Amino acid sequence: ITGATEGDVVQLATNGPIDESISIDKSLTIEPASGFTPQLAATRIIDVSLSDPARTVTVRGLTLLNGDVQVFTSGTTSHTVTVSDCTITQTSPSTGSRGLDASIRSPATVTLAGNDITSNGYPLHAQTAIGTGAIAFHIEGNRIRKASVGNSATGLQLDFRGAFAITAAVRS
Repeated sequence: ITGATEGDVVQLATNGPIDESISIDKSLTIEPASGFTPQLAATRIIDVSLSDPARTVTVRGLTLLNGDVQVFTSGTTSHTVTVSDCTITQTSPSTGSRGLDASIRSPATVTLAGNDITSNGYPLHAQTAIGTGAIAFHIEGNRIRKASVGNSATGLQLDFRGAFAITAAVRS
């Protein structure tokens, strides 16, 4: 991933646990190679952190065994982020834990679709903070559940702040 150039498609050709976190700060698509089901080892994360210029990131079809996907945007240009068809299990007993956490602080289009998310805290958490511009959230077809009996906070939390013009479509 470090050696990839803007706009590349990185295909992971492994079924075994990947014992490192994935950090993405440029336009990339990360997905399984044909016939493989990549898994990130326990406590490993996918960290998407984008700032100017505008970037497009797609994370598709990955499995996190006890980690989370974190998306953070900043700047003034519009980013496009898609996280789809991932299996995310976050078994921390904390009701503050996240499975899929999108913290958007710039104009953006964020699509969170077809994911299977298990967490005791906030399986799917989307928020905006200080900033201006247009943000569109497309949250569709995600399966959300708690990890442990007796532990849970909120299945889906939308926390919108700032002076953004926000459109949020939540379906299925």
